[in-house]
Amino acid sequence: MLKNYLKIALRTVRHNKASAFINVLGLAVGLACCLLIVLFVQHERSYDHFHTRADRIYRVEMDVKGTQQTARWNVVPVPAAPLLKHQFPDIEQIVRIGYEDEPLIQQGENRFYEDFYYETEPAFFDIFDFTLLQGNASALARPNTIVLSESIARKYFGDDDPMGATLTKVDKWSQETTEYEVVGVLADPPVNSHFHPHLLASLATGLEQDAQNWRRIAHTYALLRDGVAPEALAAQFTPVTDLVEETYNAPVTAVLMPLLRIHLHSIGQNDLEPQGDIRYVWIFSAIAFLILLIACINYMNLATARAAQRAKEVGVRKVVGAQRRQLVAQFIGEAVLQTTGALLLGLGLTQLLLPAFNHLMEQPLALDLGNTWVLTALAATALLVGIASGSYPAFLLSGYRPASVLKGSVQTRHRSGLRKGLVVFQFSVSVALIACTVVIQQQLHYVQHTRLGFDQEQAVIISARNALGAKAEAFKQALLQQPSVRHVSLASGVPGHHYMISFSDPEDIEAYAGTSEGSIVFDHPLVDYDYLSALGLELVAGRTFSPDFPGDAENAYLINETAARALGWADPVGKTFTTNAGTRTVIGVVRDYHVRSMKEEIRPLRIQVHTNQVYHVAVKLSTTDLPAALAGLKATWEQFVPVHPFEYSFLDEDFAAMYRTEQRLGQLFNAFAGLAIFVACLGLFGLAAFTAEQRTKEIGIRKVLGASIVGLAALLSKDLLKLVLVAIVLAGPVAYLAMSTWLDGFAYRIEISWPIFLIAGLLALLIALLTVSYQAVKAALADPIRSLRYE
Repeated sequence: MLKNYLKIALRTVRHNKASAFINVLGLAVGLACCLLIVLFVQHERSYDHFHTRADRIYRVEMDVKGTQQTARWNVVPVPAAPLLKHQFPDIEQIVRIGYEDEPLIQQGENRFYEDFYYETEPAFFDIFDFTLLQGNASALARPNTIVLSESIARKYFGDDDPMGATLTKVDKWSQETTEYEVVGVLADPPVNSHFHPHLLASLATGLEQDAQNWRRIAHTYALLRDGVAPEALAAQFTPVTDLVEETYNAPVTAVLMPLLRIHLHSIGQNDLEPQGDIRYVWIFSAIAFLILLIACINYMNLATARAAQRAKEVGVRKVVGAQRRQLVAQFIGEAVLQTTGALLLGLGLTQLLLPAFNHLMEQPLALDLGNTWVLTALAATALLVGIASGSYPAFLLSGYRPASVLKGSVQTRHRSGLRKGLVVFQFSVSVALIACTVVIQQQLHYVQHTRLGFDQEQAVIISARNALGAKAEAFKQALLQQPSVRHVSLASGVPGHHYMISFSDPEDIEAYAGTSEGSIVFDHPLVDYDYLSALGLELVAGRTFSPDFPGDAENAYLINETAARALGWADPVGKTFTTNAGTRTVIGVVRDYHVRSMKEEIRPLRIQVHTNQVYHVAVKLSTTDLPAALAGLKATWEQFVPVHPFEYSFLDEDFAAMYRTEQRLGQLFNAFAGLAIFVACLGLFGLAAFTAEQRTKEIGIRKVLGASIVGLAALLSKDLLKLVLVAIVLAGPVAYLAMSTWLDGFAYRIEISWPIFLIAGLLALLIALLTVSYQAVKAALADPIRSLRYE
């Protein structure tokens, strides 16, 4: 029986080569897209699952009510952890992880700024399942000890045994050096970990002076006992959060964030490393499903379109005794056979596209065909897709009555309506994806080309990391001697990089007329006198800092327009702030400029003259020979700070990097929109060919009677093109809703206008017209004598 079904299926494929090719190619493209996205989704959802007690590990976070809104902090004060462990027995273990941004690590001639440097305590290995290859976790209880990952150990020590050796860390803030003894080697952490501890220093090293400092913060993870309800436990943390409120003068609520949700659902600030976004997982999953659905629809459309051709076959089989379940099995078997061929082709496409996909997504994805589970899943996919795409045609064909079929009275009108609906659905999805792509590209163009309030052109940022110390001013003057350098500024923070923050209570602000009852948070860069000129910032009121006014360094602020509005000041110049160091007067107002990406609103800002903390040097160049100018900057740096590596970036590139996720999304939408419309057009091509085949005699008669080629092409194309126009109308609201939701993630965004949907619709219509016209013109050019001899 099975052999007979297979022979019939192969014979059917051989007799309908064009239809089979369209089905297999469409399904192969759909399955390849689906496989790529499934690999990505599987990887994103696998984060931190390698920890055996992952379901009981939670990160302690805080919701802090600020000036405009409540902010989620992914950190808590260092003294909070021992209090929580002591007061709440439901916490089995707790650990603190401190983070230092790229400290300089030295060992002999090896000097590197390290991205993955953390400070922790022995409980780290009681909670997490990172594997110690050498050493003992308890050694981290001693000050000045450090554990290295395998790759870091090789980086500094090569093939030598690092145990007992010494590494030196240069403090980013004070430039003081601290020596650490290597007491352990850690297996390189898995890629799918939400943080990667390559250097784990002892938290005890600097904890003595900060053990009761409620302004020193750390990431804090708790291992809860079995059966503990995290929400109920967090609600009991008020004795600790009250102490936090006293420190920050703001209402605080404790939150326990499940470890397994951190990578995709983290919403707070200060993550140890950049995390993923569950929205993109759902978006890509939906795209994969829709493209595969479009491919399945192609099969259903072509199968039902050719139903009448196979009706007599069904009638004859039923007359000679075939049962309906046998016919259903035969037709579904044909679908599964084509799906299996498509899956094999799709696997080849997946392997071919995987390197490019990994490069785009910055992920190490791989398709493991040696894994039994993977092979089982692929076989199940072929079976399910075959059943899904072949079930309707199978039940339709097997349901024909033999008498009606053999008399030639099969009614197909309602099936034609279904086919039209499916074509509309296919192109609605395609047009919606094209419209989404256009919106994403327009938003990216907007955020990358809108004036940010400062001059990005040829602005180089040198990462000084406070390494210059007392040499900072001399370094600045040396740079100004170079002909390619126009301006230089020394600062603690520049746009696109870390800005310090400060707080002021309403009672410390003169004539405060704002609406906040809690502390007002300010971005607070410490700068020199040339900060505004180096960055091209615009002054809208008052004056800027000047050496001609010696008091500026001690008692002056510049604020931005947002700060003036937040404080309710119509005329800010002359207003004062009371600080711990005395009274400071506002001498000028700077036009608002973006410190962070345009996803975030501009915050209140106050600028202060102070050059003892130089973490960045902003250099404004004026040259056509950038390599020579950069070589000059490097030579000067090495003259002043030979121990520290020279690192720089361009300010415009720093801001462009903030939208890397959105750029990837735009590129993926480009690719998937193209693939979706390609698969949809395959189906349209097949239907157009079938329509032309059905109307062969009609075309011959019309041509004999004088019909033109253009008229015949229009006759054959118009019905299908009408369906595409309907799809364009239906796709607009769906794309608008989806992109409005996406744009809500940007504080500064474009407005979605109707030309976007017009562009998407015209593009889809043009592609559909080219697809249908080929078959229509081909049929119209056919010899009418052959058309009239048809059958």
